[in-house]
Amino acid sequence: MSPVAESPMAQLLAHVTDGSDPAAQHPFEASVALHFMTYNYVKIHGTLKTTPAVAAGLTPRPWQIKDVIEMLEERELPPE
Repeated sequence: MSPVAESPMAQLLAHVTDGSDPAAQHPFEASVALHFMTYNYVKIHGTLKTTPAVAAGLTPRPWQIKDVIEMLEERELPPE
């Protein structure tokens, strides 16, 4: 077994989820990804006067939360 699978976090995730929903299989990782997405694409930073994604040239404008939600809905897996 790999060291990651033996970690306490992996054990906790195994107890919390039942495996029916792909996003629910890794709720901590999903929440961290959502945080970084909003931090870099939505939140305007005072020192930059824009978002880091706009400053880096990754997107032409700051996103709104609805943009993130729409992007996530487009990426959802179809039901099996």
